[in-house]
Amino acid sequence: MRALTHADKFLCPHGGPITPKETGAKVTINGQQVLLIKELLGATVGCPAGSGRCNKVRKVANPANFRTKIKVGGKPKQPVMQGATVMTDRGRAMVIPVPGRLSWRLGPAPSYETPGPSVQCIPEKKKKDAVANGLAPGVYLAGRKVKGVPATHQFLLLVPSESSKVDGPESFGKTKGLTLGACRSNRDDCPEHEQGNLVGVENQQNDKAAAKEWLSSEQRGGSHWDASLCHVDVPDGKTVDQFMEDVLRAFEHYQQNVKNAPIEYPLAGGLVARLVEGRCFNSNSWTHGILNVARGESLPDKATDLNGLDLCFDHSIPPYYFRDNQQRIANAKERRTFKPTGSKAAEKLVETAQYLVKTVEGDPAIQNKVEVVLEDLRVILLGGDPTLGSEPLNPDYLRDVRRFTLALNAGAVGVNGESNPIESCLAGLIWGFYAEGFAWLLTDAVVLTYEGKSHPLLFLAASALGKGLAEDPATLRDLPQRLGNIMTSLTR
Repeated sequence: MRALTHADKFLCPHGGPITPKETGAKVTINGQQVLLIKELLGATVGCPAGSGRCNKVRKVANPANFRTKIKVGGKPKQPVMQGATVMTDRGRAMVIPVPGRLSWRLGPAPSYETPGPSVQCIPEKKKKDAVANGLAPGVYLAGRKVKGVPATHQFLLLVPSESSKVDGPESFGKTKGLTLGACRSNRDDCPEHEQGNLVGVENQQNDKAAAKEWLSSEQRGGSHWDASLCHVDVPDGKTVDQFMEDVLRAFEHYQQNVKNAPIEYPLAGGLVARLVEGRCFNSNSWTHGILNVARGESLPDKATDLNGLDLCFDHSIPPYYFRDNQQRIANAKERRTFKPTGSKAAEKLVETAQYLVKTVEGDPAIQNKVEVVLEDLRVILLGGDPTLGSEPLNPDYLRDVRRFTLALNAGAVGVNGESNPIESCLAGLIWGFYAEGFAWLLTDAVVLTYEGKSHPLLFLAASALGKGLAEDPATLRDLPQRLGNIMTSLTR
């Protein structure tokens, strides 16, 4: 968990900027001024809305598990931490953290939550009626215990107005419907997929068992699942069945999209990622994400906070996973088949860089855009298998090993005088981008020296470009021109 700074952006529910107050109490981290709660509380809002516009920030609350204060001028002050709830007088504000030096060092994920609908959990006194007469048609958010782990897993229960309106309806006592959820692939009856990925599943065995137990008049031996059930409001202007169709459509889109951009299931269900990275994405994030898209507006964090330890419920999976992204997927597949038409080395490099920068910057699913451009340049122009893809939502610590390998291989290119200009340039670019992330390497090691390289000045110039990209990813748009300049001046 990191402290937010004055460089981070805050937007009101209508997209207007929030300007923190200046109190003169300055504490910096890595050169950025730490933002204090007192500086954000009461801050003015440049809201673009007419009637119902936001005026002031009325509430700032740090995550419940954070109570630390810092000393400013000898007095304890509370900083605003990632995951803080920021409310204007008209609703929840969005927090947009400024990216770090390297995209793979980012702490919190972007927030997709804005004020949204209510989720009404069914109390015990109304449960008897639901058991006796069946649930009313609707979309229900459910939670249950996870076998052998003190945690809560969330899923959806869909109850149509007529059971014939869904495929393969199950009987849950007097209620007919189906469950939708997400699970770790290749476990129990979770669909087969690449090992350890988060995939969607219909009528998963344990989800069905928990729903049946809740809706059953007989619970022999007490509750096995400690289930809870909550009704999700139907969006304005839609019927229950139309809302359900939107949920099912979002489910099908997710199943297609996750094949092309897999989400690795987090270690320990998300506990490690939450503690180390301050973010995690699991089945609870999945239910939050699919409801956001199906409703057309986002659920507040607390709306899906069910009983028990339901980790990651407040980090919804991004909307593009639940929408029709066939064209984006097609573009991603085509990217590495690009063939430059230029005859000279500089022309090939610049043409390919221009194409990749334009394509990658236009893809919202790619978080680590610089890495992907560098990787694709290497694959297209030098051949070989890709090592990295779009940055995964959950931390993948093996990727750091792959990054280290990329850096080491890049540093070794041309040491024996065996490389062409494009290879030397790309090697320098990759080394410069990653090298400082692995600063413990001995920079005077033979493999990392410029001596003996076939194009030492080109490697050195490209390394400077790579380092600049690590420090400011926004300079990616200027990469083609800068590559052209150094290739032209150093390969004559």
